[in-house]
Amino acid sequence: MRIAVYHSTDRLGTSFDRMCTVNAPQTDVYEALEYAYRYTNNINGSWSRNDIANNADWNELVTDIAPLENGMGHRSTSTFDRMLVEVDEKDFSDAAIDVFSSLSSFTIFRKKSLIFYILPGENNPVSGTK
Repeated sequence: MRIAVYHSTDRLGTSFDRMCTVNAPQTDVYEALEYAYRYTNNINGSWSRNDIANNADWNELVTDIAPLENGMGHRSTSTFDRMLVEVDEKDFSDAAIDVFSSLSSFTIFRKKSLIFYILPGENNPVSGTK
């Protein structure tokens, strides 16, 4: 499952930069989103740099990483950031979204074939996306 990760540029959730694509091996949307969240966080290294020895956060399934500035790695995915999941309409029903939304602390809605996964604190999931 392909997930595009966007980081808020103003920490207010009004402007975003696309940071990467995560090619999660899971078929379950919730598990794929958790995978994308895990591998766009700096826990034991840097998720965005593959030049660090023993870097437990680097993952070859995270691709199309935005260019690094001054050699520094990107920050972790957090509040006000967005994840867009590419799914086939036939694979994800309205009922599945309702069930997932009721079990999650995240806001989820569907527009065509994308699932918008909004980290807590977000209030307008469409405006400002680059």
